[in-house]
Amino acid sequence: MSKACTKCGKEKPLDKFDFKHRVAKNGTHHFYGMCRKCRNAKIMEWHKKNPKKVTLAQQKYAENNREKLSRRTREWNVANRFRRALNASRATAKRRNHLSCDATVRELEVAFTGRCAVCGVWESECSKRLHMDHDYATGKFRGWLCGQCNAALGLLQDSREVISDLLKYISDKE
Repeated sequence: MSKACTKCGKEKPLDKFDFKHRVAKNGTHHFYGMCRKCRNAKIMEWHKKNPKKVTLAQQKYAENNREKLSRRTREWNVANRFRRALNASRATAKRRNHLSCDATVRELEVAFTGRCAVCGVWESECSKRLHMDHDYATGKFRGWLCGQCNAALGLLQDSREVISDLLKYISDKE
């Protein structure tokens, strides 16, 4: 079955039209006159012409559905944790003119144990989430670090020489 769009006039299959929530007496759906593409364009045009009304409606919805939105946000954050970490790392690397991490979301998920790769502290014991560490020169992913280990590595400039000199210094003082 098909239908002609009232806006563009093209004959299109019914799956290109949204149906209204009410159902006809014979049990069939009432479809909007405009196809989905034309209807979306009309809605976007209205949004551009009425930004204040859109903002007020969004604020009202947020006030009335605070718990629902908070739950959705938490669920999304959990489901997209590694993607968010990777995107944040790439944005920071770009801002600082470093090579971005070359790891995939799947590699990050596999490498994540919930513990710092250096000191072994659990993420739940940290004040922030574990950091996704990578070599700024090569972009190679190295592991998940707690904030302290990540900061220490940064302060030591990822230098093997500085780290070994520091270890030697500590050993000599014992």
